[in-house]
Amino acid sequence: MVTAQGRLIGVGVGPGDPDLVTVRAVRTLERARLVLAPTLDAASPGRAERICREAAPSARIERVVMPMTSDAEASSRRRASAAEVAPLVVAALEVGGDVAWVTLGDPGIYSTFWLLVDAVHALAPDVLVEVVPGVVAFSALAAAAGVELLDDADHLVLATGRTRTEVVDAALADPDSALVLYKPGRQVQRVREAVASSDRRAVVGWLLGTPEAEIRPLAEAPDEVPYLTTVLVAPRRPRA
Repeated sequence: MVTAQGRLIGVGVGPGDPDLVTVRAVRTLERARLVLAPTLDAASPGRAERICREAAPSARIERVVMPMTSDAEASSRRRASAAEVAPLVVAALEVGGDVAWVTLGDPGIYSTFWLLVDAVHALAPDVLVEVVPGVVAFSALAAAAGVELLDDADHLVLATGRTRTEVVDAALADPDSALVLYKPGRQVQRVREAVASSDRRAVVGWLLGTPEAEIRPLAEAPDEVPYLTTVLVAPRRPRA
């Protein structure tokens, strides 16, 4: 039986701006024996790694190639990647010290971290798991755009471009519902048209926290947007 001496820690590093990485995240990354950073290409750092290197320069980082798209085939390959890296994690934990996995935003929201947790627990069920929360993209977008997201009895629907259209449509039809859509793909066109004639505040942003970031009214969104795009539709507000 494998006995782990360290912890596996999911660390959220926010949407892109290193200034939004929390103090706790920086301390965790700098103290970890090993920091794993997912990327599409082993030769190039992913966004989470770039944030980590600026916020925690002394972190000991190793890249893990992992598909980031949201199709079914990519999901299967992500699980395979997690299974491949799990023995490395277990070996590092046995020696002692923590292993951190960096993820954009928060580890609890649409994160690859839990695939790694499952793969590691298949080898070493006693491994302790912790999470360091991070600033999420929709919060950063709302702040940058000056949008009041929720108030009083409002509620939030958080979805992606793969969410069933009826769920998205129900949120748009509910005046007390705020809709956040991550990685919207072609759904951005549907949502843009649905709110075009309403008085709801709606914005779209992509590559948040980077020099290439763009934030604009949803009505001005192109038909095709970058993969890391966030759409935010606020609840309907009574006119003054």
